[in-house]
Amino acid sequence: ATFSFLKPFEKEFQENNCLDIGANIGNHSLYFSNFFKTVHSFEPSPDIYPITKINSSYVDNIILHKIGLGEKSEDLELFDVYHNSGASSKNKLFEKQKSNIVKIDKLDNLKFDSKISLIKIDVEGMEFEALKGGKKLIYDQKPIILFEQQKNDFLNGESDSINFLRDCNYDLFWSTKN
Repeated sequence: ATFSFLKPFEKEFQENNCLDIGANIGNHSLYFSNFFKTVHSFEPSPDIYPITKINSSYVDNIILHKIGLGEKSEDLELFDVYHNSGASSKNKLFEKQKSNIVKIDKLDNLKFDSKISLIKIDVEGMEFEALKGGKKLIYDQKPIILFEQQKNDFLNGESDSINFLRDCNYDLFWSTKN
């Protein structure tokens, strides 16, 4: 992914934190580590986490958290997709599908050493829940937020996530398509 549109924020990023929610194997975390003081990576999958840990061990400004972020603190059943490690979700897609119980916490329950300037969220359909769990941080700090949405998340050009961000006084949105 190219994030050249973030270039004007480079100086601010050097002093602040980035959150990679749904880090998977850490590709985005590694990329973001070049621009931010600290990258906090969140990956709850016990099968993927060890790979993320190895990949993030090559830089010293990534802090890895073996939890997911959602609307509330809970244990959640996460279903793996065998042919796509990045597609694990709370939804069971196949009759025979391995699952793990993972820890979920609210972003607002966590403490950080400096401002959060950017949040990337890719959590396979739980983006809205992750946003709601960080409402106070998002409202107070107004980070740039990058998140994935599918066509079925929209109704008449609106989505729960975009409406939530509007309620948090966000007014500039940029959408890209595959």
